[in-house]
Amino acid sequence: MVNEVRYAISEFVKYFHANITKYKEEGIDIDSDIVSSFDLFVGITTNIKMQ
Repeated sequence: MVNEVRYAISEFVKYFHANITKYKEEGIDIDSDIVSSFDLFVGITTNIKMQ
C-alpha cells in the first residue's frame, strides 16, 4: 500500500514537472493544467485505495 502511494506520487511529480517545464518554454499559462494534473493524481490515489 505505501509503495503504491509512493509510486503514484513519483509518477505524478514526473508528469507534472515535465509539463510545467514544457509550458514555461512555450510560454503557456499553466493554471488549468495544474488543476487537471491534480485531478489525475487524485484519480490515481483513489484507485490505489480501492484495491
